[in-house]
Amino acid sequence: MTESTSAAPRTPLGERLLGAAPILLAFLTVSSLYVWQASRHPTPWLFSDEIEYAQISRAIAESGKPARRGVEYWGAGLFPWLIAPFWWFDNLQTAYDAVKTFNALVMTAAIFPTYGLARMLMPRPYALLAGVGAVVAPSFIYSAMVMQEPVAYLVVAGAFYLAARAITAPSRWNIVVAAAVAFVAPFVRDQLILVPALMIGAVGVHFVCFGKGRVILRKASPARRVAVGVAAVVMLALAVVLVRSGSGEAKVAFDSPGAMLDQGLWAWGALAVGLGVLPVVIGLAMLVPSTAIARTRSLGAFTAVFVASVALFTAYVAVKGAYEAATFEPRISAVEFLLIGGVAGLIGGLLGAGFSALVLRRIWETEMTFAVVPVLTAVAATALLANFTGWAVSARILGQKPLEVLREE
Repeated sequence: MTESTSAAPRTPLGERLLGAAPILLAFLTVSSLYVWQASRHPTPWLFSDEIEYAQISRAIAESGKPARRGVEYWGAGLFPWLIAPFWWFDNLQTAYDAVKTFNALVMTAAIFPTYGLARMLMPRPYALLAGVGAVVAPSFIYSAMVMQEPVAYLVVAGAFYLAARAITAPSRWNIVVAAAVAFVAPFVRDQLILVPALMIGAVGVHFVCFGKGRVILRKASPARRVAVGVAAVVMLALAVVLVRSGSGEAKVAFDSPGAMLDQGLWAWGALAVGLGVLPVVIGLAMLVPSTAIARTRSLGAFTAVFVASVALFTAYVAVKGAYEAATFEPRISAVEFLLIGGVAGLIGGLLGAGFSALVLRRIWETEMTFAVVPVLTAVAATALLANFTGWAVSARILGQKPLEVLREE
């Protein structure tokens, strides 16, 4: 009669707490700095957005329904609901400080899922360095604002970790938690609709490149491999068609593939400048297989999540950027030209009226009757003339690529 092998003894609670001390200390240190920085900003400074979220969350605290300038509004996601209880403080400054403290703590909490993800691949000191690096980025300026970015940052970091953990150890609990975060993420911020797509894509990449799919493809005949490749291309084309038909932004963007390419490259350039060229190159180099690195399930899960996230976020930035370039910039230019022309017409009308009144009183010794309609007509005409002239002068320049202009200079 053989005895079953006993399970490995669990690490005592005291040792686990002692091992978590460095990451907890890092969280307390960094979050204290951000809370202090937030306290040095006594008023909102990204004014319009912060005021909007404050209005919506205060309406929830007072009536239980989100409202913007007194009108019911449900398009701000979960963030106003999370900060609404803080407005129950009697003192407005205390409530505002509590919201900023909440954002600073939530955004800094991204250190924990980042540490957990890194811990799947490397020893504790290097994982701690990765966790701290994730919460000392310049984007943490948002932690002092009444904005949804701090919560979104934590959700995305948690989604990366949970997706990799569910692939590495696909237990019922891990899958349920990852699915819950994928469901909630789009309600935190609209752009996080990519989170469920990221998780599905990561599972697919892992299955094909590291899981049973790789074994199946290795044993399959060349004809079947070609058939699988063709099926993948067809599915990708169908996905593009569905996205284009269901999204006005995607339809506009796909009409300008060159703009999509430019926006994607500019996004990667901005990422390289923000993080540093060397870290970006090292991160991309991790995608290249190496015999010197053991192919563990954790490494396969991380690579799958990384590939899916890079592909999806690059595609999103390309589509969104091309859409904004096609619609947003012309609207902004038109508004700027109209404002400049309107202000110039208003100043000219008032100065002309004032000078006319001075001439009539000093030279002709008569009183002047101010006519409102001619002045307003002159303001409107000047605004339209400035808009037309601005577009006529800028049309050729806006149609050129930046690199061509720089080469000529």
